[in-house]
Amino acid sequence: MTIDIARSIKHKRILYKWGWESILDAVLDGGFWLLFPVFTIVEIFIQGINDVPLLVWIVDLYILSGLYLRGKLICIEGGALPENREAVVESLKSWYPNIKIIDEGKNIIEVHTSTGMFTGGHKLVILFDENSAYVNKVKLMRHDIRSPFHAPFHYISLFRLKKEMTTATSSS
Repeated sequence: MTIDIARSIKHKRILYKWGWESILDAVLDGGFWLLFPVFTIVEIFIQGINDVPLLVWIVDLYILSGLYLRGKLICIEGGALPENREAVVESLKSWYPNIKIIDEGKNIIEVHTSTGMFTGGHKLVILFDENSAYVNKVKLMRHDIRSPFHAPFHYISLFRLKKEMTTATSSS
């Protein structure tokens, strides 16, 4: 799937260009991860709201927050970030020593890491406009399924990466 850079920057989320592949991905992905909250709603109708365990509510809120934060972009403000692409790439290399950076000189850099045989690794996407960079990190499971379970932790870790990139681009 191809990322729609202009729409993604406008909405501050990773959005893909429309096509059958992106529609099918959204339906299957959203349907799979929304099963647990739907089962909770069914359980409420069967047993009543007072009989649903607290742990179920916590897991539901965690999954829903992960679904929301999974595509969220962190904005790194800067006057000349597109011109300081090398500093951003060097910052990424220090953060991820064994990375595969896809940088075609456009307004997007994609970073793929692999963590093992049975997991898909991570995907880091950096979008550029005239004044800022926008960063998103997602955990990939097998077959490149984006995991909402890791999204809250990745969202928090992006603030550390934002600080490092801001320092790297301001020093160059």
